[in-house]
Amino acid sequence: MALTKEERLGKVWDRATARFDRAYAPQQQIRLASLEDRRFAFVDGAQWEGGLGAQFNNRPRFVVNKVQKAVRRIVSEYRANAMTVNFRSSDDDKRQDDLDALRIVYRSDEQYSGAQDVYVAAFEEAVAGGIGAWRLTNDYDHRAETDLDDDTPQRICFEPIPDADISVFFDSDSRKPDKSDAKWCTVLNPISWDTYTTEYLGDAVTLAERPSSFKEVRSLKQFDWFTNDSVYIGEYYEVEQKVEKYSVWREPHSGLEEKVYSGLDAEEREEAAEEEEHWASVGYAKVREGKRNCKRVRKYFLDGCGVLKDCGYIAGSEIPIVVVYGIRQVIDGIERFQGAVRLAKDSQRLYNMQISTLADITAFTPREKPIFLPEQVAGHELAWANDLVANNPYLLVNPITGSDGSSTVSGPVGAIKQPDVPPALAGLVQITAADMLDVTGGDLAAGQVTSNTSDALVSRVQAHQDMQVYIFVDNMSRAMQRCGKIYLSMACDVYTEDNRKFAANGEDGSPETTTINVPAIDESGAPTIAKCFTPGLDVFVDVGPAFNSRKDSTVNAIAKILPGIADPQMQQLMVATLVRNLDGEGMDDLAKFARMQLVKAGVTKPTDEEAQELQAEQQQAANAPPDAQTVALLAQARESQANATKSEASAVQSLSAAELNQAKAAQAISDTNASQLSTIMAMLQNIKDQVNAQASQVSTPQGPMDGKVDAAIASGNAAPSPGVNALHGVQQVDPSAQQLTAGNAPAAAQAPVHVTNHPAVGR
Repeated sequence: MALTKEERLGKVWDRATARFDRAYAPQQQIRLASLEDRRFAFVDGAQWEGGLGAQFNNRPRFVVNKVQKAVRRIVSEYRANAMTVNFRSSDDDKRQDDLDALRIVYRSDEQYSGAQDVYVAAFEEAVAGGIGAWRLTNDYDHRAETDLDDDTPQRICFEPIPDADISVFFDSDSRKPDKSDAKWCTVLNPISWDTYTTEYLGDAVTLAERPSSFKEVRSLKQFDWFTNDSVYIGEYYEVEQKVEKYSVWREPHSGLEEKVYSGLDAEEREEAAEEEEHWASVGYAKVREGKRNCKRVRKYFLDGCGVLKDCGYIAGSEIPIVVVYGIRQVIDGIERFQGAVRLAKDSQRLYNMQISTLADITAFTPREKPIFLPEQVAGHELAWANDLVANNPYLLVNPITGSDGSSTVSGPVGAIKQPDVPPALAGLVQITAADMLDVTGGDLAAGQVTSNTSDALVSRVQAHQDMQVYIFVDNMSRAMQRCGKIYLSMACDVYTEDNRKFAANGEDGSPETTTINVPAIDESGAPTIAKCFTPGLDVFVDVGPAFNSRKDSTVNAIAKILPGIADPQMQQLMVATLVRNLDGEGMDDLAKFARMQLVKAGVTKPTDEEAQELQAEQQQAANAPPDAQTVALLAQARESQANATKSEASAVQSLSAAELNQAKAAQAISDTNASQLSTIMAMLQNIKDQVNAQASQVSTPQGPMDGKVDAAIASGNAAPSPGVNALHGVQQVDPSAQQLTAGNAPAAAQAPVHVTNHPAVGR
């Protein structure tokens, strides 16, 4: 049998209060100690609360608050370091556009809701008391120019949770520091009785009935939900693991598939039915159904008597509460935490007590007091009493009358001396001051560096100081990473409008804009949605120097390496980067110009506006007519090209004529008859015999190439086609052969051309 709404909410209240009691009881003293630490550091007079203050009643109670200075130093270190949530793809490297859009949207929401102040407040509570927290909510965009209704776009907001040590309670069974494994969470919000009556009770129940029933039900519980000054409203989050059905619809021709999830409540199921009707109307067919495990978070408001309001399922799949710890341990199964104040409290109390004691000693006896007889100051009492104020140049005393009636002038009969400071007290003050410096993280004056200190020593000192606060900054970075994951899960549900625009300021102050959920076409030609937020993105956190410090470091680095760069183009890019990181009056326009130069060179990725400007400039340059100088250069280039073509044609013609003359010469030589060639061969053979005879006489060694040539001549294979050298491919004409031919002398054989580098035989 199904439960009624009252019965279901009654079970929710029973379950929530039982869980809260199990978490509150073991941590009550731990959380009160955390609250005491924060009061000790920031509330005037809180350092004398307790038994020590009662012992100093009616005595000076001075406070030299060194603990707060230590807390401010750690918080200042955090403020000076930029901590940014970045997003990266865990399953697809092609989603860079989605990541860039998500960074801009996240930064836009931070600036919309003042998230930096929220971060600082939570971090300060974690440093002082040991725990801080903030929440993420989605609300209507109040900047939208529409009425606030269901169609009004929403924004994700960052809200502070003050007094997290006594207001934020997570599942006691969760073990992860970021509470990502928690099944529930309760946030206590103190409100006034008027607000409680107006917003939550209304006319449904009278105020007199509500607390009375609470007292009956909650009389044995430790936490008092109702006090004389305020009422505590519990903001209760509960994780539910559900099985959600879905259907798959396919387009018959293209094969595209769409999933429709049925949802977990009546409103979502109604929306799913409308979506199925839409796909069926456009020709899609249902091909299969399935189920998936779904993690959802439900939110309630409750007090000490029951559930006040059921808010239903919230956006995202995570509890939207981010908790940051100072120093956290789990001992004896109980989560314990503390900040930087806890260990310094005793030293601070002891130091205040010693300073107050010294002040007490010096205040009541500022200097030695003279002792006179009454007759010595008779008539001069006011002068002596007002001497500290009037600063009289001299004072008078009366003579003392002796026993015989004679008068004797005499000075003070005695004096009350200023008490000496006990040596033990003086030594204890020094020891206590040194202990405080050690407990709070080292010498607080380490930043005061003398002029002759080297840069290396300064860097080592700064690194030592950074390590003192690193645990707090590291825990904050883990909390920021958890915040990014919660934000991503909420953004997938909140930001679903097509072509929604966001604007934000980047780290350098330059404006950034983006448009999300843009209809597009993918590589395969199928319709898709670009710059959308879907699962598959991961989160990481960048922690580094502040942006101004990084700019100064960049300027110094570029100034050092710029003289050693020889490439003019690289020098130009380095100078543009240097100008972009300079600060000063009137530098904004120049920095913007330098950024545009870097964008055009492909060094810096353009924003959407810059990309549109570049595209407009390219179109304008393509459509604009050329100027006079460009026309003159083009005409000169055409003339030069025509002259080159003409010269090339003349060269080809000259080469053709030369080849024709060469062919005619070859034909003339080929006409030489065989008898002329025989005569030439005989003459060459005779010359060869003479040369061989002379060579044998002088015993000149013969090279291998000469032997090859002689063998070729002897065998008669050295005679190629007339006038053509078979080895070199160049036509050779023997002058003696031409003479014989011209004089009609008997034909002689043509001598072969020698193939070595030596002069041909017979030439």
